[in-house]
Amino acid sequence: MEEILGYIIVFGLIIVFTLIYFSKKENEKLFSLTKKLYSFGSLDVMIKKKGSDIEFIILKTESFKHQFNKIADILLEFPDAEKNKEPVSIEMPDKLFHSKSFDKYYISYNDFLQFTEQYRKQHEPFRFVIDYNNTNKLKSGNLAFNKYRKVYLPDSGRYN
Repeated sequence: MEEILGYIIVFGLIIVFTLIYFSKKENEKLFSLTKKLYSFGSLDVMIKKKGSDIEFIILKTESFKHQFNKIADILLEFPDAEKNKEPVSIEMPDKLFHSKSFDKYYISYNDFLQFTEQYRKQHEPFRFVIDYNNTNKLKSGNLAFNKYRKVYLPDSGRYN
């Protein structure tokens, strides 16, 4: 009888630990890479991570004076060696959240990687530009990809 009771306790502990292990969901985290403030609005570029993998790049635009309401185009700028900017239009991402004061646009990270591979060199910086019918433009800070294909905020190289 004691052996059967021992087996039941061990089997019950295995089931409990298995349930605890598989019930843990990976936490989703939001990180802000760069935020630029202008007199008419702001642009915040964030990444959404699940575990250690990046799922989405989120562009959060905010209007201070409610001057704009519809985005004409979302561009990527790739500066060349002479610091000339070459804007490339990307297809409109999914807008998942809209309020009177700000919008969030979600871009799938894997689709974004495939899109940028044809336009950029390996460690070339880029930035997002949101164009509102050529009246106002919101520009993010420079971003780049590291050797592991993760987006990051590159160092300016200037100190003091």
